[in-house]
Amino acid sequence: MLDLGHLPTSQAADVQVFNVPTTVTNLEWHTWSKPRGASMLNIFAIAGGGGGGGGASGAASSARAGGGSGGSGAIGKLLIPAAYLPDCLYVQVGFGGAGGATAGGTGGTGVKSLVAVSPASASVTNIVLDSGTSGGGAAGATLGAAGAVGAATNNIFAGLGTFNFLAGQAGQTGGSSAGAVGVNAVIATTGILTQAGGSGAGTTSADFAGSGVTMIASSYLSSYAAVACA
Repeated sequence: MLDLGHLPTSQAADVQVFNVPTTVTNLEWHTWSKPRGASMLNIFAIAGGGGGGGGASGAASSARAGGGSGGSGAIGKLLIPAAYLPDCLYVQVGFGGAGGATAGGTGGTGVKSLVAVSPASASVTNIVLDSGTSGGGAAGATLGAAGAVGAATNNIFAGLGTFNFLAGQAGQTGGSSAGAVGVNAVIATTGILTQAGGSGAGTTSADFAGSGVTMIASSYLSSYAAVACA
């Protein structure tokens, strides 16, 4: 879960979080109204992640691979003077893809997040901020693709604000059918704040564990082990 507790609540900041997901692309929108007296707008859009793949099935003691994990969604950010924007914007919150529903089934692809000047169309000429694509669903034991990075050419206000785009993270392949633990998720060091999950275990007759997360020794990213102030 993304912790938004660090966002400012003083200095007349108006923080609005839209977290009810859109399940139908370009048809379900939330409305944002510009606060009176607002001078700058900082938008942070996260695309939905892909669903994990279904693990293989088979008779007892047969070789079965674990399900792969879906890829995480991309992120788009925009800092722009509020005067350049209309009084209302429309927000699509990317929905995460469902997991594979059958043995070896493919996980669902997520939905991208958008901020637009009108709910009538999600064409490039109407988009204020495009998050970049959602994460891909894993096909059985195969990993899901990372959400592709966004581009300024897909945002009509690119010349008026400061944009930053980050690609998502690819998923992990499932544990092998020869019997193996799931492949650990890896903490991203690219600046992306979304992370793909770990994968399921493969098995023969023995039990193997699903994956965890590979920690980074002495790192604030994984253990909050920042060096103490002198």
